Amino acid sequence: MQSDYNTELTGSEPNLASYFKLNGNFDDVGPDSSDGTGLGTYSFSSDVPFDKAPTENIQVDAWHSGSWQTLLTNLKIGWNNISISPYLDSSTFTIRYKGGIETLDKDQDRWRIDSTLLHVWSNQYQAEVEFSGSSTQQDLSQLTWTVTSAWTTDSLNVTLQLHNYSLGSYVSNGYGSLIYTSSTLPEEDETKNQTIIINPTHFRNATGHWKMKIKGVKATDSQFELKIDLIRYEVEVGITIPPQLFYWTTAIFLTILVLGVILPLTIRLKRKSKSEKSTPRTHAVDEQPVMHPERIIGRKTLLIVEQASGFYKALISFISEAMTNNESLFVFTSRNSLLHTALSGEKVKFYLLSPKISSLKHINKKKTLVPMRDLSVLLETITKTWKKGIRKPRTIIFDNLSDTILMCGFEKTYKFMRFLLESKSSPKVTALFIFNPAAHDPAISSSIRSLFQFRSANLGGKSRHQL
Repeated sequence: MQSDYNTELTGSEPNLASYFKLNGNFDDVGPDSSDGTGLGTYSFSSDVPFDKAPTENIQVDAWHSGSWQTLLTNLKIGWNNISISPYLDSSTFTIRYKGGIETLDKDQDRWRIDSTLLHVWSNQYQAEVEFSGSSTQQDLSQLTWTVTSAWTTDSLNVTLQLHNYSLGSYVSNGYGSLIYTSSTLPEEDETKNQTIIINPTHFRNATGHWKMKIKGVKATDSQFELKIDLIRYEVEVGITIPPQLFYWTTAIFLTILVLGVILPLTIRLKRKSKSEKSTPRTHAVDEQPVMHPERIIGRKTLLIVEQASGFYKALISFISEAMTNNESLFVFTSRNSLLHTALSGEKVKFYLLSPKISSLKHINKKKTLVPMRDLSVLLETITKTWKKGIRKPRTIIFDNLSDTILMCGFEKTYKFMRFLLESKSSPKVTALFIFNPAAHDPAISSSIRSLFQFRSANLGGKSRHQL
């Protein structure tokens, strides 16, 4: 029955008892001739119930090297298996079904293909293991995780991952991920570690539990083993912001009787930080509307916005001079910023900060979207732009630091900036960080200023430099 269910019978097949074709009647054309009769209201369909049984073979061809190559000349009922390894030389594999008779073929034949499967075998082996442990439940200021391991074969693609409980998964880049190729020498110990200063508590759950995964992959005919020498999850507790960076004020309320009227009097006492002196400081003043390049080139500088219109005019002039000198220009800003509008037609590489995305998104060669809320991705992106070894001078502008503080919080931004400024960079890189102190209280402004050894404040089109 399985072989003939789609074929009209003759009525004389072996072991057939009755056969009702229902072609306009209830006649039994089988051996028993037990004709039937209809009851009630009914009608017969004029549709042809069966296709004509195919009279020709069906062959299978594969497209290879610019022509069709025959794989099977006649498909049989059931599974037809054949190796296609000689034809798998690209990512696309194309086959066709074709009738066996293509010349003077006057009859139309039909076939029913139930399934076509492509099974690919690979000689790739993979070793994967997950470790777990527990740590403190206190707030973390820093987390360092370390793995020392060896493999019994060489040159594996190794992935080390720390579980991100905030995302509910292992991450594939940024903090919590290390990817490398193992040593060319089997059995050689290798130590890999990563220090996380942005949201380290994301890498443990509410009870302090953490998970770490190690995976090695290689295309080889031989199995291999992973040997672990050390798994370490090391944390630092607390916030490491120097206390002398903060101001505190005390208000003393007095009442004075003057001509029968009680007047409230407020006296504010301010404690100075250790870096402040009681004598006024002097500053070198630049009377030009453009900031002196020789005072900024090769430095990481905090640009303090005091009058927006004059500031951006001076900044655009500085950028224009950099482009005239054929320097590479990288700008971290928002899509609607003044810098993006003014420089969108120039030869500038934009990293557009967006709070709506969670990973890097490349738009084109000139523009890349960067997640503003993920400071680990932002940190990695900036450090790549000023890494050592570059030959051509470049200017990097971060616009603006105040928005980052308001979006991500002061503590996270402070740690982010501290780690960023301590990272090594090429002497050919000039990095400018725009900061608006009016958007923050004095304690935050003072802390941000203290991170920079060199600061420049714009005063209505004139600039002064603080060393």
